[in-house]
Amino acid sequence: MYSITTFQELMKGLPRAAFDQAVARHNAAKYTKHFKPWNHMTAMVYAQASGAPSLRALETGF
Repeated sequence: MYSITTFQELMKGLPRAAFDQAVARHNAAKYTKHFKPWNHMTAMVYAQASGAPSLRALETGF
C-alpha cells in the first residue's frame, strides 16, 4: 500500500523547475560532484521540519 507522507506533501509545494532555473542562473552547482543542489535543499527542508538538532539526528531520521 502506498501512502503520501507529510514530507512529500510539503515538497510538492516547492517548484522543482523554478529551483533548477535559479541554480542554473546563479551557477550554484559549479563545484558539486555527487551531492546535487536539490538533494541538499531536500535535506535542509527535512532538517528544519523535523527539528533535528544535529547531523546524527538527521541521519537517524532518514
